[in-house]
Amino acid sequence: MIGCAAVLAIVPLLVGAIGALSMTDAPLAGRLTVAVMPAAMVFMAVLLLALRDNARHRRHMKSVRKMLLDRRPVDDAEFCSHFPGSDPELLTLTRDGVARFFDVPSACIHPTDQLDSDFHFSSLEPAFHTCVVYHVLAECGAIDAPFTFRSHRVSDVATLSKEISHILKRLPNLSDVPTDDE
Repeated sequence: MIGCAAVLAIVPLLVGAIGALSMTDAPLAGRLTVAVMPAAMVFMAVLLLALRDNARHRRHMKSVRKMLLDRRPVDDAEFCSHFPGSDPELLTLTRDGVARFFDVPSACIHPTDQLDSDFHFSSLEPAFHTCVVYHVLAECGAIDAPFTFRSHRVSDVATLSKEISHILKRLPNLSDVPTDDE
């Protein structure tokens, strides 16, 4: 976090240094202040925004985890029965990945869960889909495979599973992996 803020502060530091060079009649301390001030402001802004985002992420994770743990469990068969056109194995792997992200048992993930309203999907991106997709890829034997993810297509675990299915189809050298055909 601090490293990112420092890298982003380099450009304002350079701009400030150029501005300081034009101040030929100012003392050295004044010129250094002009050079450093924009960088310090950007550094602090990035740091504060990162802290805010981190706090928001932690708050959402905590609230979703609590909500998930407070509900009745749903077994895999009942879960998969809500999605008759989907591959049950891929659905189960996706569900396991979601549960793993929130550090809850898979039975806490319900078929009616909506990713954005129930799981704060948009606030937890890209960590959410990365964790879930890499979990499924690892289970399918493609641990280090790069992928492209289209988050605008997902609304629930079934559509997330379908998007993961598209990822699996695009990966080379994967055979015998579960995929949902549309």
